[in-house]
Amino acid sequence: VGKKGGPWTLQTLDAPFDNGKYNSLVWDGVSDPIISYYQSGGKLKAFSSGANVVDPNADLGAFNDIAFAGSSPHISYTGIYVITNANKRSQLRHAYFDGSTWLFEIIEDAPANTGSYAFTSIAYEEETNTFHISYKGRQGELRHAWGNTGLWQSEAILPANPGTQNVGQTSIL
Repeated sequence: VGKKGGPWTLQTLDAPFDNGKYNSLVWDGVSDPIISYYQSGGKLKAFSSGANVVDPNADLGAFNDIAFAGSSPHISYTGIYVITNANKRSQLRHAYFDGSTWLFEIIEDAPANTGSYAFTSIAYEEETNTFHISYKGRQGELRHAWGNTGLWQSEAILPANPGTQNVGQTSIL
């Protein structure tokens, strides 16, 4: 959906019907939007002038958020990485576009049967060249990860409430 000096317009960016879950939108700093979203079947995708697969691994890309550092988009996201049916990993990931291809890295990783990460929000701090990601931890706590490519740290900020486990839901940076 868009509006530029006239009526609202609607455009389908990627079919089928259930693509586009967990979407996030940011402007590229020039004049174009870029949208990150979870594709039906479980892949993280980004759309600017066309749809691109960011992370081709199945069941990764939920709860994504996107931010820019200079001219490079960066995406935080979560999912379950399946090594085998008996070995599934819950992961918090960071993806970025290096000018020609999408690259991704794992920030946190744990057995999927111990809970899953969710609800990411990413922001870039230009003065220190640091990304900050807030997210729900595997036990429902509010967590914060910070760093840059290859060098990440994380901490629990607020523990989960007993019985509810939604302290870390929908934080926004």
